[in-house]
Amino acid sequence: MKGVLQGAGEIKAGVGLPYRWFCGEVGIAYPSFLRWRSREKKALPLLLAPGPKKVEPLQVENLHLEIEGLKHRRKLSYGTGELSRRFRDQISRRDLQELVKTIREEINLERWLRMRRVTWHIPNLAWCMDDLQVEFRDEEDEKLYGNRFQDLASRYKFEPLAGDFPCGDETAGHLETLFKRFDPPLILKRDNRGNLNHPMVNEVLNEHFVIPLNSPKHYAPYNGSIEKSQGEFQKVLEKKISPGTAYPREHFKAYAENAESDLNHQPRQSLGGRNSCRVYFEGKNKRRFSKRERREIYDWTIGLAGDILDGTGGNDSLTYESAWRIAIETWLEMKGFITVTTNGKVSPNYFSQNDH
Repeated sequence: MKGVLQGAGEIKAGVGLPYRWFCGEVGIAYPSFLRWRSREKKALPLLLAPGPKKVEPLQVENLHLEIEGLKHRRKLSYGTGELSRRFRDQISRRDLQELVKTIREEINLERWLRMRRVTWHIPNLAWCMDDLQVEFRDEEDEKLYGNRFQDLASRYKFEPLAGDFPCGDETAGHLETLFKRFDPPLILKRDNRGNLNHPMVNEVLNEHFVIPLNSPKHYAPYNGSIEKSQGEFQKVLEKKISPGTAYPREHFKAYAENAESDLNHQPRQSLGGRNSCRVYFEGKNKRRFSKRERREIYDWTIGLAGDILDGTGGNDSLTYESAWRIAIETWLEMKGFITVTTNGKVSPNYFSQNDH
């Protein structure tokens, strides 16, 4: 457990990722991690703290939720006095204050991460994809789904899969079609759903030397571009489909494609008043990567991910996925393909000192 605490501390100090995210990556219950960390700071045994026990058993999960619900400021949390009185038979005041401080730091760090913005400068460099269940049903009152694909730099939306929930082989076939039509990107961001990570999907990515970049588990903001776009997509559909209207299932594909077209031709302030269609097709050919270049980039990323793992001492798959994401972002920043800003300030490249 000491190794886990040390690895979590190094990742947080190095790249600013929260402890809660780390616990999700390595499969550790967050309340247990907080308990170990608190005991380590007090030089107490991690598994069993000495001394008299409280009368009532501490319900850590419930207390954790209560603390999260407090009003937190940078160095102060309002409502801890009342919380201390309610839990006085389960946890000491000192231990409660330490737990509140730890959770407050996590919440403040997550707020900071939400203010962190990645700007992609090259169209067709990176795509993202995601599924959603739309807020409409067909004439048989059956659910409708969409599998959507978007370029990160231009926000250009490609033709979606629409209708039934897309299986892995359908997603793979659709990606193959899009790659042949638009040229494959260098990177594809995706969530951890089974259909998006299906062996046939991975086979298509491997064939075209497209580097997969998965979101951390339980951290949707990592793929925030497509997450925000899902809401836009729903709103456009609402203007085209009257609530409660029954229509044939096969018509939904036309509605979905028409909604994507509307979004592609909507002027955006983030694009300097231009629309996604114009930005994508005017800039798509500015930078292409041969298979040899893609392979070299992949090898470089593998090397840096290995260096990160050596520094943290982790060797499990979830820790490797975290190192993999950091390595890819480092390469992109180093080459000037993305800019990472926080509160308007450019973020320094953490691994810029590494020569690879």
